Amino acid sequence: MKYQEQIALQGKARIGTLNLAAGQTCITSRVQRLSSAEKNDTDLTFTRAVYINNLPFNLTQSPYFLAPFQRISPAYKPPSPYPLCTTLFDQPYLQVTDDVEKVIQSSYSLNIMSEEGKNKSKDRIINITVNTSRGTFPYSSENAGSMSFMAENLASWLMARLGVLVKGDSKRINSFATDTYSTMLLLWRILAAEQRLQLSKALSVLCDSHSL
Repeated sequence: MKYQEQIALQGKARIGTLNLAAGQTCITSRVQRLSSAEKNDTDLTFTRAVYINNLPFNLTQSPYFLAPFQRISPAYKPPSPYPLCTTLFDQPYLQVTDDVEKVIQSSYSLNIMSEEGKNKSKDRIINITVNTSRGTFPYSSENAGSMSFMAENLASWLMARLGVLVKGDSKRINSFATDTYSTMLLLWRILAAEQRLQLSKALSVLCDSHSL
């Protein structure tokens, strides 16, 4: 195949292959029209799938991703990236958060992982991840603000969040793990001596990745 023909075919693959080829019919024999309510419900379901599966918001800009939707029903066009991460995001996010909370509260043995770092904006954040028999879930990621990252401060912050997490029942904590650099190492020692965790006979693990 000549080089010019290859280039032409590549161009068609990017912009033309999504258009139904001549003589090709949709799976649905006729174009269905979606009401505004049906469109909104479908968009929310789509957004939930994107969020749960950790997919990029800009995937709807890919012609290859859009092709199956056009085959199944040209009446439905997935939302663009902006509404996916703004107006459509809140409801699926709250639904998923509620689902995760139900899983955590129905699990008795919880394995807690905590570490701190910086986000893309260089803000200092503290993370809590919870491992259950049904999977591992990011539970909390908070901006530390002006709080000094001393081990004692981190310990107080963490125990307060854990109190809310286990509804005051520390016996539900099966283990906890921290990172291994100096501040987090001291935090681990403070937590190991914490009376509430001692009563629960929680296993203390250094290096959060080893707790998975």
